[in-house]
Amino acid sequence: MLRENIIKKSSLSTLMYVIADLSVGLILLCHGVIAMCVFVAIIYPSAVSVTWLLIPFIGAPFVISVLAVAIILAYSVPYIRDIPQVVMMLISTLYWTVPIVYPYSMIPESKQWIFDINPLFLLINPVQILIVEGRVPDMICLVKALFVMGVSVSISMFAYKRLSRRVVYYL
Repeated sequence: MLRENIIKKSSLSTLMYVIADLSVGLILLCHGVIAMCVFVAIIYPSAVSVTWLLIPFIGAPFVISVLAVAIILAYSVPYIRDIPQVVMMLISTLYWTVPIVYPYSMIPESKQWIFDINPLFLLINPVQILIVEGRVPDMICLVKALFVMGVSVSISMFAYKRLSRRVVYYL
């Protein structure tokens, strides 16, 4: 949807449009996680754990990092028009580079270092440990996720300051 005319007539920051679009995605994510938890509770009642109440807190670095990357991409699209196509290709590729549909234990120990440097895995792993294993992730795992979040937020702040003056937001 072209938002150029709306932006020209509005005094809102273009950042609000990015946040609005991501809020829709966040609501869908929350509904999906709730549906998954209900489904697991029905099928495997013994897997339900009180630690699931920590999902919003443990998942916060992932959500904030996605927001930061979305800001980077939103302000880069007017300069590099092929970003949406590249992002769709990368998302489908990254999906298989993170052990979501297969267990982390299936990966040989000699290859696990590849996942330990994958930022997406570092963000998803704490939530995965919380849901799948039913335990609170260790501090090292949380610090890695917070580090990735900090780097992505720093880069997005730089991109926003650098590119927001001359941007016309297309989505």
